[in-house]
Amino acid sequence: MMKKTISLFLAAVIMSCAFLTVPMTVYAEDDIGISPYFTNFYNGTINFSVSTSGYAEVKATVYTNSYTTGGTIYTYIQRKDGNTWSTINNGQENNQWADTFGSSGRTVTHYMYLPSKGISYRAVAVFYVRGTGGVADSVVKYSVTRTF
Repeated sequence: MMKKTISLFLAAVIMSCAFLTVPMTVYAEDDIGISPYFTNFYNGTINFSVSTSGYAEVKATVYTNSYTTGGTIYTYIQRKDGNTWSTINNGQENNQWADTFGSSGRTVTHYMYLPSKGISYRAVAVFYVRGTGGVADSVVKYSVTRTF
């Protein structure tokens, strides 16, 4: 009887420890007013459109704050291959458009014909923002997916 009681007690302790060490995933969405804190970056947007002929437009906008001193917007287009995304060749170094900006916001627009039909594409913007608020912020934003 004592052996059974000890076994049950140990099983309860092990189960309790298991529940305490299970990581919890917490989701926070911008839509509900929770967003990461950046010191030099205020906000940024990425828009992506594709015409019926495959002519793609990528438009990225960076919004600055009083700490911003400048930075670079890197934009590029990716295609979906199975479950992975790969960057397509846009003729630029590292297949990225790189546009610098100063202490005020900036909108950049780039165009290109997409290489293949029947493929899902998306645009990506990386906002690298320097400022007096500390270490530079690097923020990645993805556009909606478009199929050409």
